[in-house]
Amino acid sequence: MPIAAGKHVLKIFADQQYFNLNSIRVTAAQAPGTTATLAWDAVTAANLSGYRIYYGTAPGTYLQSVGQGLNAGNVTTYTVTGLSSGTRYYFAVTAYDTSNDESTYSNEVFTVIP
Repeated sequence: MPIAAGKHVLKIFADQQYFNLNSIRVTAAQAPGTTATLAWDAVTAANLSGYRIYYGTAPGTYLQSVGQGLNAGNVTTYTVTGLSSGTRYYFAVTAYDTSNDESTYSNEVFTVIP
């Protein structure tokens, strides 16, 4: 539908607030055996519900589908177990809120399981 000539006002409203994890810092620390421990900075949002962990063996390619990451709960460390020796794993973290809206991935880190 064409808009008539003249001045017009366009209003944009945000209907949901998403997390911004651009500043979150995730680190991977090797633990004994076939595990990897991750730590990250807390997200300060009133409606934060928790964090999800995503990992895989290639950069940017995770074994879990979006929304199906390992549920770490509302903590800032998590140990991933059952990893394969001699394999490099890449990890990222997301935050999700009480409406189950999920942030984008954090920075990616990696570690090699001995």
